[in-house]
Amino acid sequence: MGMTRQDGLRELFKAEIDRMNEMMEDLFFAAKTTGNHFNPANLEADVINGWAYRLLEKFGTAIPLSFEVECDGYKFLRAQGVPDDFIPMISDTYEGERLSARSQYFEKPLKEEMQEIGLKTDRLNLELARTEIFRAKADILLNTGPRYQLIQDQSEIEMEAEAGRISPAPAPIENSMHADAGETNTPATPTDLDQPLDQQDELATDGYPSCLPVTKFLELFELHKRKKGKEWKAGTAKDVCVAVRMFQDVLVFNKVEHTGEIRQAHIAAFRDLLSLLPKNYGQSSRLRTLPFTVLKGIGEKWLEDADDDETAKVGLEAQTLRKHMRAVDGFRDFLAARGHQIIRFEMKGLRPAKKRAFDIASLTPTPGPDKTAAMFRMPIFAGCQSDKRMDEPGPVTIHNSLYYMPMLLVYLGMRRAEVAGLMVDEVLETANGPAIEIKANEIRSLKNKQSDRMLPLPPEVLRLGFLDYVNEIGSLGYSALFPELVNPFKKDADPGDRFYKNFNPLFVQNAANGGPSWMRVIHAMRHGHADTLKQNGVSPVLIEDIQGRDGMSETAVRYTNPAGLPLLKENLTKYPVVTAHLVSKPIQLLGFVKAKKPAPWF
Repeated sequence: MGMTRQDGLRELFKAEIDRMNEMMEDLFFAAKTTGNHFNPANLEADVINGWAYRLLEKFGTAIPLSFEVECDGYKFLRAQGVPDDFIPMISDTYEGERLSARSQYFEKPLKEEMQEIGLKTDRLNLELARTEIFRAKADILLNTGPRYQLIQDQSEIEMEAEAGRISPAPAPIENSMHADAGETNTPATPTDLDQPLDQQDELATDGYPSCLPVTKFLELFELHKRKKGKEWKAGTAKDVCVAVRMFQDVLVFNKVEHTGEIRQAHIAAFRDLLSLLPKNYGQSSRLRTLPFTVLKGIGEKWLEDADDDETAKVGLEAQTLRKHMRAVDGFRDFLAARGHQIIRFEMKGLRPAKKRAFDIASLTPTPGPDKTAAMFRMPIFAGCQSDKRMDEPGPVTIHNSLYYMPMLLVYLGMRRAEVAGLMVDEVLETANGPAIEIKANEIRSLKNKQSDRMLPLPPEVLRLGFLDYVNEIGSLGYSALFPELVNPFKKDADPGDRFYKNFNPLFVQNAANGGPSWMRVIHAMRHGHADTLKQNGVSPVLIEDIQGRDGMSETAVRYTNPAGLPLLKENLTKYPVVTAHLVSKPIQLLGFVKAKKPAPWF
């Protein structure tokens, strides 16, 4: 007798329980090697991730939850006794895992496992299997007692102490000023960390002590971010904050109390941490919530388990590593400029050599017309089932950013942010035909002065109803050309990031089904556009003008004007037509766009 569906689902649940237990044992062991296995931050990370998976188990992955007061996500968590302070973090983790669970990176191994146990991989079974996976993850992560009993017992003692029922023994105060010299730690006189003894009367310009407590780094970072203003994009601020927080963790671990105690060895320790971070650190919500000591332990264990350093899945890429080192060095300069006592870091021997422009360019693929033509056979272009089932082939064409943005990227070589941030009034009728005016606006800035330019609209984009789409969006009162990418609740959110999150899972899924595939999918289209024009005889200077890059020479920058529309139009025809198979259809918008409601992912 064959295995029933329920038997198969139980098998999946049990296998995931075993995997989760093994992973938690690895994490606990890694933390134990550094003495960090009872850190409350680990407990908090498990609880946040556990509730995110419980939400996915209960509500599924098809539609994002709202966590506003009185909405389903919020009400469910509060009914389970989850504190309000945890809900924003759970919300972020939930959304990241929800999108991941609908990608081929999640579905492909799950389908393979279902096939191995004889479970059909139809849509119903796949959703049931997801639910069992989420249930297993939530059960293990939320069963914190066996892992953190000592922390929970200590918390109860502290709560009773606060209530006045008992008096806990005072914690020892260590003097770490000479710890590096090998001297024995001795009790020190308690002092206010905001006023170190050797700098009590000396203040920086911002009112903080000259020797800034390490615990105030993130507080000062907020001021640093405000000072940068529009110079930083939201993503840049987030990346720098991550680097500063990790550096702060390294300093705390090494018992550094304030900036006056920071030494070159501490920046070297930070560099060592970056070389130990798991390669998937940026993609894992679980890893991003873990403290420095646990991450260090994981990296060391993986190095020990690997056959050699080359096969261990640890260490950030050189460009990412340089970015984090530069971020910490910039924060140091910010502190020094405000009068805080801090040494200058020597980066030359720590930071990887900067790659040459040619080497950096070689990291990005250059998909040619053959691959882009194959991409335009995806359901989002050739026809899908509906605006809620855009990954499935069907008779419906939905006109939105997923439909038009890749065409503009492929035919014009524009930057992702430039297309995603287009406004309705930036589509113009000129003496030389319809064109796009690329300029700074309220939802995105420009990379450089050369980015401010005008480009002709490609004939194929016009054939496929682009101007009708523009008129339709404008008639609804929208100012943004692709309103589904603009977060109405967060003005500094990058619409280009939102497009990537919508497009990339569909591209990956299509690739898994036999479609074209390349890394850095969106940025690669721009490289492919430039390469195709070059191979078809367009001069590098004109390619620079089309793509809005800095001039290649002093002559190009100082003594000539950018190419005009007629010349650009002529040279852009050198990119072959890759959408001829698409049929022009009447404009059909996303349902929520037509109803003038916020996108469900916001």
